[in-house]
Amino acid sequence: MKNLLWLLLCSLFLLVSGCSLAIKPAPKVGLMPQVEYEQWLEKMHLLQNNKNTDELALLIHQAHKTYPDDERINKAWARQKNESLQQQAYLKDRLLLNELSALYTEMSLNAQLTTKDSISWLDNIKQQQQAIRLHQGLLPLEDCGRRNSKQQRELALSCIDLALKIEPSDSRLALKKKLQSDTARNKKQQLEVKRRQREKQLYGLAKKNFDAGNYTASLRLATKVIKMNPQHKQAQKIKKQSTAFLQEQTQLLMEVGVKWTP
Repeated sequence: MKNLLWLLLCSLFLLVSGCSLAIKPAPKVGLMPQVEYEQWLEKMHLLQNNKNTDELALLIHQAHKTYPDDERINKAWARQKNESLQQQAYLKDRLLLNELSALYTEMSLNAQLTTKDSISWLDNIKQQQQAIRLHQGLLPLEDCGRRNSKQQRELALSCIDLALKIEPSDSRLALKKKLQSDTARNKKQQLEVKRRQREKQLYGLAKKNFDAGNYTASLRLATKVIKMNPQHKQAQKIKKQSTAFLQEQTQLLMEVGVKWTP
């Protein structure tokens, strides 16, 4: 009876004092409403364009926490998490490269400044410790080279170059040559993409001018396209037709005593 009375009194006290138990809201089941999802997607793209990585991560995390069953959000969350892990690995590799590069440079300079007879026992111990640290970094440098061989080739080459300076080997040299070959091929592919984009842009301008009757401009632009790609049939057609129209105009002008000047 006394326990029941105490329970009633405690309940009354909590009610009067305005206290309430904090209940954690449960995650929402199902998909995010379409209107809300479109607004969320627009905000996400805006943050991506502005490169606000911290706010973007928070936005995706909150949406994933609220709607854990929404596959659309789960994909964005998984992608963002993977990119975050890649960025962390990249930063760690940069720190490793900076540390070992500085250490290698310091040891190289000390080797030039000191001789075997002039070095103290304390400096000798320090150099031995530095040499051990450099050799401990060989495998991590090789891992850095392999891990960044596709997305961060400049970093990958720097890691392998340093590993070769510390301790040359055929396997590291082969990895460096492969990275250089891949870099050259990738650069060639990028140049080809830019060339095609430029070719498409010039052809579009040539056709636009031809349709507008600006045959001088269309002839000039089509000639540029053909110079970039001699097999471009559409540009050849515009060049041929533009030349024919210009010759026809020239003939008409000559008949009335006016010489056409391109």
